[in-house]
Amino acid sequence: MTIMKPSIFLCGLFILGALSGAHAQKSAAAASATNRTNSRPQPVAGDQAPDFLLYDVQDKPVHLFDFKGKFILLDFWGPFCAPCRREHPHLVQLYNQYRNKNFTIVGVSVNYGPVTKKQWLDAIAHDKLTWTNVGDPEFMTGKRTVKKFNEAAAKYGVAGLPRNFLIDPSGKIIAMDLKGDPLDKKLLEVLK
Repeated sequence: MTIMKPSIFLCGLFILGALSGAHAQKSAAAASATNRTNSRPQPVAGDQAPDFLLYDVQDKPVHLFDFKGKFILLDFWGPFCAPCRREHPHLVQLYNQYRNKNFTIVGVSVNYGPVTKKQWLDAIAHDKLTWTNVGDPEFMTGKRTVKKFNEAAAKYGVAGLPRNFLIDPSGKIIAMDLKGDPLDKKLLEVLK
C-alpha cells in the first residue's frame, strides 16, 4: 500500500515534533518519562479517564463518557501511521469477538499534518473500522490552520502513535499500550 511508506516518516515527525530538541535525543523510556512532566500530563492505570468532545465520521459530537458503562479501548491512531494501521486487523478481530460483551473501541484520529477528512474516511473504510471513530472538530470543518494536538490527545498525553488506553465501565483506566497477546489476555481476563 503506497500510503504506508510515508506513514513511518510522518509518525516519526509526529513524535519528534512533540518533543523538544534536547528530549528528541533521549531514549524512548526517558522521553516517555519526560512527557509526564511536560504540559501533556499522561494519565496512568488507576486514574479516571478524562472526558473529551470530538466529532465522528458523520460530524456528530461524541463524548468519551457517552460510552460509560462499557469496557472501552481508546485507540489513538492516524491515517498515515503504519504501526497503527498494521494493528487494525487485530483490533477488528477483537472488536468482532467482544462487541456483544460490553466492549467497544473508540478510535481517535490524531492528524498532525496534512491529512484531509477524505483520507481519514478512506483509511477507516479500507481498514474496516466499524466502531466509533472521532477526530478534531477544526479538522472536520477544515478550519485547522496550525499543527496542534486534538483535545483528546492533549488530555491523554499522547506524543506518539499508536497509543491506547483500556477503560473499565466505571471510567477508570485499567491498562495502557497493550497490543497483540497482552491485549488479548487482558480482554479475556476482564470480559469473562
